[in-house]
Amino acid sequence: MTINKPVAVRFRFKETAAPSSSKVLLSSSNCKKGNSLLITTDDDGVHFHIWSWYGEVTKMTLYTQGMARTEWKTVSILYDGRELTGVLTSGSNVYISKIYASDCNILECGLNFGTDESSTATASRFIGSLDSLQVFSCNPGFF
Repeated sequence: MTINKPVAVRFRFKETAAPSSSKVLLSSSNCKKGNSLLITTDDDGVHFHIWSWYGEVTKMTLYTQGMARTEWKTVSILYDGRELTGVLTSGSNVYISKIYASDCNILECGLNFGTDESSTATASRFIGSLDSLQVFSCNPGFF
């Protein structure tokens, strides 16, 4: 998706085992020319990384404190061409964060769930359940 149009992704996940290392929830291809988005989870929380050919551009973390590993967690992201907003919800817990990330084409060439097939692999495959995938080329209003 281009930087001129907002893009949002929402999905749910539930872990089946404690991660021994960082696990990939979602990754986007960088088309061998632009930036890519990588969302991982570990014992601390859910991490949002934006990568370029030169390495990590920016990183944001939403902590999972108060959330049981085996309960469903909903991850929502919105990128509007200037800022990346992340929301993590589970039961009555809601964590929100926003970070500046100007002029990134992060969802231009598709999405991978549970794995990272790019050259920026920093985590292993996710073990658990992923469902309720929604992708929007606008701000759907839940941010």
